[in-house]
Amino acid sequence: MMEQKNNSRRPITGVYPILRFAIDRGINTKLLFEGTGLNENDFLDPQNDIFLDQELAIIRNLIVHAPEPETAWELGGYFTTKAHGVLGSLMASAPTVGDMIYSVVDYCMLGHSFFNLYPETVDDRIRIYLVERYPTGTLLPFVTERDIKAGISAVETRLPGKKNCIIKAVSFSHGPRAGIEKYKEAFVDTVLFDQPRTCFDIARSSLSLNISDGNDQVFELIRQQCCMEFSLRNKHHFFLSDRVKLFLQAEKEKMDFVSIAKKLNMSERSFRRELSKEGVSFRQIRNQMIFQQSLRLLRDSRLHIEEISNTLGYSETRAFIRAFQKWTGMPPGKYRKKYNSSIDKTPD
Repeated sequence: MMEQKNNSRRPITGVYPILRFAIDRGINTKLLFEGTGLNENDFLDPQNDIFLDQELAIIRNLIVHAPEPETAWELGGYFTTKAHGVLGSLMASAPTVGDMIYSVVDYCMLGHSFFNLYPETVDDRIRIYLVERYPTGTLLPFVTERDIKAGISAVETRLPGKKNCIIKAVSFSHGPRAGIEKYKEAFVDTVLFDQPRTCFDIARSSLSLNISDGNDQVFELIRQQCCMEFSLRNKHHFFLSDRVKLFLQAEKEKMDFVSIAKKLNMSERSFRRELSKEGVSFRQIRNQMIFQQSLRLLRDSRLHIEEISNTLGYSETRAFIRAFQKWTGMPPGKYRKKYNSSIDKTPD
């Protein structure tokens, strides 16, 4: 096996869609393995790992034998929910757009993306920033477009014809690699280039949109499975923010900043500084998780808003209502009404 410059390990299953793509286009898979030290037999066991440098070399070899940038867009369509294992199952069972989006945000580490995702509320949108989890060098534009196209394809599969209603804009930090109209056709109507950060905008009003083939019970069961699989991953592969999410999910009692810092054996100052290095704060992480939990609780029409507020740890219901309105642009009662209305309109 060749000497590696980057020893980060990646699941070998992340290359499977690339191989399927190549085979469909008549590209001999041996050409993809040139310079990697790999052969077809290495891919027979899905439990195998490969080095990051090997995966990137395979992508470079693919680009040599297939036109670009369309290759990135077409390849993104091969990274369906099925390609992402348990994370894909979670996305495929999500009962609402909000559940689907935040499934990816919370558990993106379980998929094959090269990025971590960080959400931010901006006016009437949820802006999701892509931050490199692994260094990809000159391949960054390619893998960025591939992964965003994969996400758009997942939305199109579950909600045909609604991608431009849900995804309002895509912003790339790199310049266009083809005509703008081609980008609009491949992605969404609004595509921006040479932006300070790569991100995509989700309409807040779409978070309550019901997905007809979603299933609340299945979604919750798979979410628990994701949490377990997430916790079993090597600690050294975790971002600190990921470990914070685990504590917040696993603990029954309310976990505050000081409590989690103690569990991590970190001073409060170091805890705050290390989170800042990842571009996130404890408050953002906790608010994101409270928001997701509130979406699930509001779908249970038997629960009063006051009960939900208490469950989420708010001392006053008004504080919860203000926070929820800031997140979604509507009060919780209106969200519940829209969700129930979308269910009623779903055909049997």
